[in-house]
Amino acid sequence: MGGEGSGRPVKPENLIKRQYEQRTPIANDDFFIPNYSGLQEVKKTDPAITGGGPEYPIKLKNGVYKQQTFSNLGAGYNDVYTCPVGKKASIPYQLIRGYNNSALAMTVRFHIKRGGTSYRISNISSSVGAAAGLSLFTYVPIILEAGDIFQIELVTGAGLNVGFFLVEYPEADLDFKHTIITPALDTTVKTIYTVPAGKIAIPCNLSMHYTFLPAGSTTPVVDHVVYNSSGATRNITVYLVPDGQVAGTNYKYTLTQAVSNNNLSMNIAFPPIAIAGDKFQIVSDNNAAGQHSVFSIMELDA
Repeated sequence: MGGEGSGRPVKPENLIKRQYEQRTPIANDDFFIPNYSGLQEVKKTDPAITGGGPEYPIKLKNGVYKQQTFSNLGAGYNDVYTCPVGKKASIPYQLIRGYNNSALAMTVRFHIKRGGTSYRISNISSSVGAAAGLSLFTYVPIILEAGDIFQIELVTGAGLNVGFFLVEYPEADLDFKHTIITPALDTTVKTIYTVPAGKIAIPCNLSMHYTFLPAGSTTPVVDHVVYNSSGATRNITVYLVPDGQVAGTNYKYTLTQAVSNNNLSMNIAFPPIAIAGDKFQIVSDNNAAGQHSVFSIMELDA
């Protein structure tokens, strides 16, 4: 058997699954009996074994699963969920199913509306054929904060049925802290996130898990998206800058990426982990309006 204490690594898919498992405590306490079934007999007399990496502990207590189902969405922007006061909500990647209930093809986009402005988080379009169903993609994991609105836009057509689930939490119970939106990228180097004192920070990938390298790959799975609707291709650069330093070649984290107009880039990765004081910085080669950055971050005690 694999897992903690066995000497064999835990499979990434099992780690992802665990984040959404609801454990049952004894009585009314946060006390849980560890499972030693896969360990040698002698280990049953040792102190409880705890997780050995930054992915533990993930605080998902008091999470409430909520199924969201809508039929015959109309053309334009549809507000399908508003995060309540005192809550945060996570919408994992690739858990939005759609069915075109009409006789014509339609084009669908996703947005987060924050502070009265809608920020696109999907590609230019996801086409849904007539009388057809498919999985729709948000491309980045979403952590909605109180007042945030998740929107489904029907650019063309009407009559879309959709279903997805989200997990709603009290704000204090969630290690997944933020979806960070930088609304106006330009030629000024912008600090879009600084790791707080006493914390480590881990960008979340598509499955709301920490960023990891898939087997045989040198590129992390998607944890960051830059969208460009400025009218021309823009070149985007990301830096990881230690506390007290300034952006420059020494701290450039990824190759400068060209993002074509009305498109997004999923190749502008952030580091798998950052420590207190580290700054995530980003800059474009042009001041034209219509460039924004979206990513989600998980904070854990250092």
